[in-house]
Amino acid sequence: MGEAKINLEIIREYFIEVVEGWARPISSGEIIAVKEIASLPVITVPVADADQLAYSGMQKRECHLNCRFVSENDPEKQTHRILGWVPFEDCYVLHSIINQRGQNLCITPNEEGSTSIRFIPDKTIIDINTGHEEWRYERKGFQIFNGVRINPEKIIKQSLRCKELLLTDMNPYEAVQVGLGISPGR
Repeated sequence: MGEAKINLEIIREYFIEVVEGWARPISSGEIIAVKEIASLPVITVPVADADQLAYSGMQKRECHLNCRFVSENDPEKQTHRILGWVPFEDCYVLHSIINQRGQNLCITPNEEGSTSIRFIPDKTIIDINTGHEEWRYERKGFQIFNGVRINPEKIIKQSLRCKELLLTDMNPYEAVQVGLGISPGR
């Protein structure tokens, strides 16, 4: 199997894990969280330069790991991680940024090449080390997976459709786009 094919299979497995998280059953904790998050202020946070992020070894889709690493390895201890949310369509996606010497900064490379993101800081989110560098996130006792859904029925339906397509031989990127209704597919 070629390297490109192996990489696509790794992406496919990652996407399946993500859509399974978004397809979980609706809970009262999530409904409450959505209402409370909607009342929090949204800020604009600059994204660090893509070349600088690549040079620093920051990984796509690994915001918590990236921010934890930078915060823990700042010799001056002037960098702090901030947990919160990125509003995206019908959900709030769990995300981490850093505050370095009073300046907020997103240090996770993004697919779109955006120079800034909309971010909702949320001081009620905690992370719990479950061992072996694995973390769980909670908000007021409610466990957070990928984020919370503003319209859970729609997100569950889309997630199940994505998973169905990801389990075929369709390119995983295309499968997600078709499952989300972004692309008409084959």
